[in-house]
Amino acid sequence: LLLLAIGRGAQLTIQPRQAFLITTLVWIAASFAGAVPIALHEHVSWTDAVFESMSGITPTGSTVLTGLDGMSPAILLWRSLCLLYTSD
Repeated sequence: LLLLAIGRGAQLTIQPRQAFLITTLVWIAASFAGAVPIALHEHVSWTDAVFESMSGITPTGSTVLTGLDGMSPAILLWRSLCLLYTSD
């Protein structure tokens, strides 16, 4: 809210190159943020957790995790919410 108040009235022009950079950085940040619960709760490597998070954000739906039936309901809910959110 503070940044919105400061930037009120300012002209914002974003070039296509800047838009691609912003999109890429947000996508990477969202993947790492989504990987934190997976890595901490399931004790998988960060590489697998980031891959799992990225595949939930993108429409690929790929997975590197095994034994999904035996995982905790919290992680299964987290995975399904990522897939549900991105499929709309």
